[in-house]
Amino acid sequence: MSIPQFVEELLASPPIPCVIPGHIQSNKGYKPEAASQIANALFHPAVEVACHLLNGDLYSAHFLARKMQNDPWGQWLHSILHRYEGDLCNSKAWTNGIDEDILAQCPLYQGDFKSDKPAHAAAFMLIDQVGLAGRGLEPAVLRKQYGDKNIKWPESAPSEQELVDEQKRLEGTNGKEEVNARCWKEICWLTRHMGEMYGWERNVEGTAGYTESTDEQKEISRKMVGGGEGIRKF
Repeated sequence: MSIPQFVEELLASPPIPCVIPGHIQSNKGYKPEAASQIANALFHPAVEVACHLLNGDLYSAHFLARKMQNDPWGQWLHSILHRYEGDLCNSKAWTNGIDEDILAQCPLYQGDFKSDKPAHAAAFMLIDQVGLAGRGLEPAVLRKQYGDKNIKWPESAPSEQELVDEQKRLEGTNGKEEVNARCWKEICWLTRHMGEMYGWERNVEGTAGYTESTDEQKEISRKMVGGGEGIRKF
């Protein structure tokens, strides 16, 4: 089955902001009618999450993504969700748990990074670009986030000087538009890839995508909601 027309329309839309304004509970997406179209399509859950992210519907995406936290593709989708939410520390934590070989499948992460894990280096840099251009954070703040015990100072993380240089580069260009476009290219690629993996048919068996979270993942989620370490408040 080919990609449904409403998904093609989402893929053809202009890039959404790299940080979506407002609280996740009240965010219903840029095209409200798309939420029901996505849900009624009965896609595999990974495909459904990706489509909700295309629409900027963080609430619907999170409802499903939290059930897939021990699946590598679910971890990737969860990282993107947090990045669009502006919760960069948790985005980095989820990215750090993804296998390098999986991240490297995305053309956006196939650049020339001098690192043992070049795909992770590219992914971490994109998260920090969102911090610089989307949230206006300083390099020192972004660098300090890598000291979180759930991220554990990955060698592929950019140095503070690299972030200072990137901040200057983004300030000298249309930095936010560039970062918006890079984030959009990633979720568009991932949506198509999920569709190729699982198909666009209705009622695809997707229960295998729902995985039991590890104790570490449960602790990350607990701290994010009630432990004061995430930006989401309930």
